[in-house]
Amino acid sequence: MSDEKWTYTPKTPADIEALAWSIVGGQVFGTWDCPPELIPSCFMVLALMNQEQLSALKDANITQIYEHISKAAPHAINGYPVFFSAHYINEDDMKQVGARVREIIKFRETTGPSQ
Repeated sequence: MSDEKWTYTPKTPADIEALAWSIVGGQVFGTWDCPPELIPSCFMVLALMNQEQLSALKDANITQIYEHISKAAPHAINGYPVFFSAHYINEDDMKQVGARVREIIKFRETTGPSQ
């Protein structure tokens, strides 16, 4: 294990756009989809982190964790997927993703189904 401290790399505009479309398309599961008490069970990486690693997430203002559904383990807990890998997103980036998700949903509602 490395002694190098983990740091968060802010998402690029392209990352934010891709994540927003993946969320709207149901291809991503995040902590926003999960009851708070099940988050460590759904994202096993959290359950396995030590205090220093958890503190690094807090210091980086990580507010959400997500993973692509295709990476889910073959079993579930209380009907929720389980992941052994995860991506992290801080508050500022999540605000941008949330805004883009709302724009995409609004656009889809106003344009109707595609032909």
